[in-house]
Amino acid sequence: MRRRIVITAIIVFAAWFGVYLLNLSHLGPVVLVKRHLILGSDTTDIANAMRTLTFADDMRKHLLFSAFTVPLVNFFESVFSFGEDQSILVVLALISAANVTAAFFVLYRFLSSVRLAILFASLYAFMFANLVFNSIPETYPLANSIALLYVLLLLEYKTKPSLFLGILMAALAGIAALFNPPLLSLVVLQTLVVFNQMRRQQTADKRMVLFALLNVVIAGLVYSLPNIIVHGESFLRFSSGYFEKYASMSHFVRAGDVATAVVGFLLYSAISPIDHLVFELPVRLFADYFDSMAKILLLVGYVSFSAYALIKLVRERNDTIAFILVWMALLMGFYVYFNPREAVLYSSQITFPIVLLHAWAFSKTPSFARAKYVALVLFIALLAAHNLAVLYAPIG
Repeated sequence: MRRRIVITAIIVFAAWFGVYLLNLSHLGPVVLVKRHLILGSDTTDIANAMRTLTFADDMRKHLLFSAFTVPLVNFFESVFSFGEDQSILVVLALISAANVTAAFFVLYRFLSSVRLAILFASLYAFMFANLVFNSIPETYPLANSIALLYVLLLLEYKTKPSLFLGILMAALAGIAALFNPPLLSLVVLQTLVVFNQMRRQQTADKRMVLFALLNVVIAGLVYSLPNIIVHGESFLRFSSGYFEKYASMSHFVRAGDVATAVVGFLLYSAISPIDHLVFELPVRLFADYFDSMAKILLLVGYVSFSAYALIKLVRERNDTIAFILVWMALLMGFYVYFNPREAVLYSSQITFPIVLLHAWAFSKTPSFARAKYVALVLFIALLAAHNLAVLYAPIG
């Protein structure tokens, strides 16, 4: 069985590497030279950070991204004699393929089904935010891959809790934050698991409370110490200034800001409302879902099954899904506070929790196997056709 999983994972990785390399080759000539074209992404800044090691500008928020990718770009330049731009596209395609493969491993670990893992990893890959940000120079595919590795360890920790694994997870949350700071919140998942264990044992074990607090401290130190070493006291000034520029509690009382964040995270992240790539997707574009039958079918199917999955979760309960959705809600709340206008830019971070919820509900659905699988495959095919058409349409 292990050999079968490994072979399947290699096939998944190779297939998605080909898809993303094709997408990147299509968009590369534009996004490598022009910035702020697609959903608010700083594509040229990120590509430039892959050319020469830097911790400045945008990399202040993604401390390890340049350090991780520059050696890989140099490797392909020196070993395979690729040009610099070609090497960047290859590295990005490898990272994006690894992101989908990580999703496959988590889904298999959770569902114990190769078929479901392949199908829902495909759904994850074809969701609009993932398809776009995995096909342009962006930091999210790499950060999301580390977050998926964290979830994989979380599933192991739930069945076989240990001090070593707990500390490893806390450190990994800190490392994930070095690629994208809000992922420091991953430590919330571990904390929820620890306190749930105490609830089940009906005991308030001080050692478990201290362990939960220790994990938070470890994650915080792993994130903050490298930033302080590299940037010194300017790290705190930059962070403070960044929050002053974008963050505000007033966003929570502005209906437009909340609606933009909710629609961006929960709908635009999965299905593009329009037929071409643009700089931003404001909430008013929701009406564009109703200008074609394909988008109407996708929207109705997606929303209906999401509602069904949530109802099923309330009735049958699954701690793992519930904890991950709590984390997702906290992350969404943070971005309402921070910068709701660019919710779609951040939305690829919460697509996997949605896919995991759908996969779990699908696996629990009592139905004729052939019928439900046909419906799933048709939905994925229609989603892929629509979102790929958007990706390949002229940017405007």
